[in-house]
Amino acid sequence: MNVSAGTTLALLVLLVASASGSKRIAGGRQAVNGQFPYQVYLDFGGSVCGGGLITPRHVLTAAHCFTSGAATTVKVVYGLAVVTSYTSANYVFGSHFTIHQSYGNFVDGNDIAIVQLFKDVPLSDNVKLMSVGTGDVVTGKNFTLAGWGETPSSAGSPVDQLMYTSLQIVNASSCQDEGKFDPNIQICMTAGSPDACQGDSGGSIVVNINGGAVAAGLVSYGPTPCGNTTGTYGVYTRNGAYVDWINNQLSNLYNATNPSTSSGDPVMTQVTAVSTTTSKAGAPTVLTVNLAAQSTPAVTSSATPTPTTSPTTASPTTQVPVVTTSTPISQAPIPTSSARSIQYSCVLIVLCLFIFVM
Repeated sequence: MNVSAGTTLALLVLLVASASGSKRIAGGRQAVNGQFPYQVYLDFGGSVCGGGLITPRHVLTAAHCFTSGAATTVKVVYGLAVVTSYTSANYVFGSHFTIHQSYGNFVDGNDIAIVQLFKDVPLSDNVKLMSVGTGDVVTGKNFTLAGWGETPSSAGSPVDQLMYTSLQIVNASSCQDEGKFDPNIQICMTAGSPDACQGDSGGSIVVNINGGAVAAGLVSYGPTPCGNTTGTYGVYTRNGAYVDWINNQLSNLYNATNPSTSSGDPVMTQVTAVSTTTSKAGAPTVLTVNLAAQSTPAVTSSATPTPTTSPTTASPTTQVPVVTTSTPISQAPIPTSSARSIQYSCVLIVLCLFIFVM
């Protein structure tokens, strides 16, 4: 069999390309339905953010996704990795939102918000809740981030395909030059490539503990352009610092009246955050897990779904740590440089044998 030099080179390029690569978040891989069942897509009609389900009726996200006092309509899309043409079967409108009472600008911290939905989303294999991580975050530990934000090939626009990547916590001192970094309420993460990007805001960095997705932080801000490799870092809201705040807002939002839909898509009502402890009978609470509990999660509270006038098929007993039905977070590593080197070597060996046989 005769093979020209050009054909041989083309085969080499094709094989090496197939072995080397994946798309980016910036710098990530494509997710599938059910892989990140807590993840939701917040469609504001002109901008997008990420978020995570903490009860069947509440989403945890970033405060900077909202403009205080502005008329805001949001569709919360759930259960899908690809949001190209979602339908009413996969979204619910937001009814209310609350941003932290001390939030002014994302660089000042307190970049956290809660969206209450018109009704509970039905929990399933593809739609589950995430827990909020408490306790210390360990420098050097890897977390997984998923989102629909910009990629290097998306020309400055969010993408329809959910992407994911692995990011590492770095020493808090690395972020001291990033805004007004406060290690008590923020987390410092690597921000080269891979990295979060515009459209990923409000998404969660999670770790898989005993089969459940535990969210340590929320995407807040980072370097521009995304994937900058000049020694800058990404800053994330530290969820564990806000557990009491989250529960107070869930109680404050409980039984709030949904806005009218008589004139079209509903405009969300902004509810002023409460700074004091409040507890209404029947109000939901967030599920928390100690980040240090690597084998047996320390469940300190349970999430109770908010009753709705249109009951869903979800059972309160499904509110347990998230179990992914596709690729578990802890089993979805991003290929390392050494893994890629092995891939390249194998490709070259196969190609050499192919040429020798000819």
